[in-house]
Amino acid sequence: MQDEQSPLALIRHLIEEAVPASLPEVIAELASLQARAVAKMVAQRSPRSVPEDHEDRLLSIDEAAVRLGVSRFWIYRNAKGLPFARRIGPRALRFSSKGIARYLEQRRFA
Repeated sequence: MQDEQSPLALIRHLIEEAVPASLPEVIAELASLQARAVAKMVAQRSPRSVPEDHEDRLLSIDEAAVRLGVSRFWIYRNAKGLPFARRIGPRALRFSSKGIARYLEQRRFA
């Protein structure tokens, strides 16, 4: 049984008490938090930076969201300003794995 003061219990309570009109915003924030949690898990299992001899790979939006710890919505909204985003068609975005690694490394020391 979970403690009533656990983070999950608090989230459940907040959702139960939420005004229905605010639920889309709540759902978007939960998706962002989920992506961050997955990124944190993945970061613990693998090194943060990509070795120099590693071949660059174009990642899907889901893979990029996990690596960055943000939601898909955040990436779509900010794609024009992301130096590692590549448009490969009129409606298709991909993301450089090496570019993301450099971006994260720069932000780590900023």
